[in-house]
Amino acid sequence: MKIKRFLTMLVLFVGFSYADSNIQQDLQTIAKASNNTSKLYTIQVSAPGTIISEKMMLMAMSVGTLTRATQDIKSMLESGNVKQLGIVGESEAVNIATAKQAINALDRQVDATIYIVAKESDCNEIKSLASQKGVNLVILPQIASSVSSTMSQPQAK
Repeated sequence: MKIKRFLTMLVLFVGFSYADSNIQQDLQTIAKASNNTSKLYTIQVSAPGTIISEKMMLMAMSVGTLTRATQDIKSMLESGNVKQLGIVGESEAVNIATAKQAINALDRQVDATIYIVAKESDCNEIKSLASQKGVNLVILPQIASSVSSTMSQPQAK
């Protein structure tokens, strides 16, 4: 029983450490990409702990349920004080859905830039929505994904 509890705690710790390192990597990627002189704000989007919970959250967001992060992003952008905003979190799908929902919820045009680390192909839907609302959406490539995909490919000799 103690071994099982220890292994569970180890898996949870390693999982959280991995997620935290990915978030830190995303923050660094966003900071490097930002060359604007205005202050860069970041918001960390919480994601559910399981794939089933994440799918349920994404479904609820797709039908219009506003999350706290969405409301915060909307308020920050509409205040006019935030010109640059980075969105980071443990789940790329939740980050993209949150950005989409926040941009869609804007009541007026804003002059701001949103940075998000994601695959370009996953953000096609929100690109046009962002431009309609005056938001410059900067999609940054996933460094970790590209590294892992090249590592798994056989090397030509």
